[in-house]
Amino acid sequence: MHKISKFLFSRVVINGILILFQAIFLFFLFMYLSTASLFIYLFLMIISFFISMALLNDNLNPSFKIPWLLLLIVFPILGVFLYLLNGKIWIRKKYRKERFEIENYEYQSSKPLEELKSQDKTIYGQARYIYDNVNSPIYKNTTATYYSIGEDMFADMIKDLKEAKKFIFLEYFIIEKGKMWDTILEILLDKKEEGVDVRVIYDDLGCISKLPNNYYKELKKMGIPCISFNRFKPILSIIYNNRDHRKIMVIDGDVGYTGGINLADEYINEVTKFGHWKDTGVRLKGEAVSTLTMIFLDAWSIFKVDNTPIDAYLPLQKKYPSDGYFAPYGDSPLKKETAGETVYLNMINSANDYIYITTPYLILTYELILALTNAAKRGVDVKIITPAIPDKWVVHAITESYYPILMKSGVEIYEYAPGFIHSKTFICDDKVGVVGTINLDFRSLYHHYENAVWIYQSKILEDIKKDFINTLEKSNFMDEEKMKRIPWYKRLIGTIAKIFAPLM
Repeated sequence: MHKISKFLFSRVVINGILILFQAIFLFFLFMYLSTASLFIYLFLMIISFFISMALLNDNLNPSFKIPWLLLLIVFPILGVFLYLLNGKIWIRKKYRKERFEIENYEYQSSKPLEELKSQDKTIYGQARYIYDNVNSPIYKNTTATYYSIGEDMFADMIKDLKEAKKFIFLEYFIIEKGKMWDTILEILLDKKEEGVDVRVIYDDLGCISKLPNNYYKELKKMGIPCISFNRFKPILSIIYNNRDHRKIMVIDGDVGYTGGINLADEYINEVTKFGHWKDTGVRLKGEAVSTLTMIFLDAWSIFKVDNTPIDAYLPLQKKYPSDGYFAPYGDSPLKKETAGETVYLNMINSANDYIYITTPYLILTYELILALTNAAKRGVDVKIITPAIPDKWVVHAITESYYPILMKSGVEIYEYAPGFIHSKTFICDDKVGVVGTINLDFRSLYHHYENAVWIYQSKILEDIKKDFINTLEKSNFMDEEKMKRIPWYKRLIGTIAKIFAPLM
């Protein structure tokens, strides 16, 4: 009874009810005004026409245009209402004038990029895109460790946190009280006492059911500066669709962690929600950590002014062992450049032998469908692993709705049988890979703040491939017979929801 009462009065339920009331009120107000006057009705029809024309002439991805045009043609009044409410991306640039500008800070060196030009023109093209268009340097002087499971990464995180001397930066989509976060928090408090600069960013909506309301104030009372990213308020606004989905831990500017692993117990299998939780991550040590540091500081400066010179947070010019080439990069809905999708597309389109992908969600743009199917048609071994046990039933239904078109072209789809696979990894032709936070869905590719690491010629590429093959052995191959076993109602819901997936 106590749990039911707690849920009913939780922040999730209260805010949800308030937003629902707003939506219902505005909808009926809109419908009333449109039927009360022929003039208003005609006016809305004219608006619907001009919105449709604007959409057709916009450079917006066709995957976004189709659902809006469908709504505007079939239900013009409802379509106008929804479009004015959520259709256009009215992202307010909340950035302060004093914010760090990664692209304006001259910490980039073109030397590694020029080396790639003489080694491999295709790889050079991928790296140059990241360097020129995402403003992320290509680094050597860096070593990396790949983690095929969250438990192993957590163990090394603890060791590195205890060694911190200057600063610790944490930026995570989800933080939840439990073994993982409580252990980290204890270390953070100890380090704060030692004079280490400790800062935390967590996504407010990502943690809405995980942390108490105003948890950032609790951390501030403990002496840890904290930002609750894009605080969720019960007001209808598109801005709340843009979440901080990044996972970054930076220690002294020398060590950095990223990947799919949040700071909550299911990510290290201390609790079981959707079977075995399969996730991956990477630890960088060396110069490449500089970009992770800058991504964090850029996010921090959206909400806080920090007049400390940027150089204070970057590692001193010292020699690190080199293990290939690394390009950490961030993605943001504030920029027109769709870095997450384009990096993936560049890898798929350049694959000669194979492209292996793990993703929890498979909700694809037309460009990604075309790239994956064309790769398979030209003889590339394309394999994708998704979860067998979903964390979101409707999203999984949409994911499975994409299987047929991919399978028809020769793309092989597998579902991770033991549970939920949350890792986001790409590995191509034994020489290039990506590990990060970017799912193959519209939310990650277009709506969220994300980050990842592009990797070339590193020994960890062997580890990523080996992990993929091991995971493949625990996964079910999806063929036509298995597709027929999917309940008809799940296929129907997936097909319908798929139309509006770009807007979700």
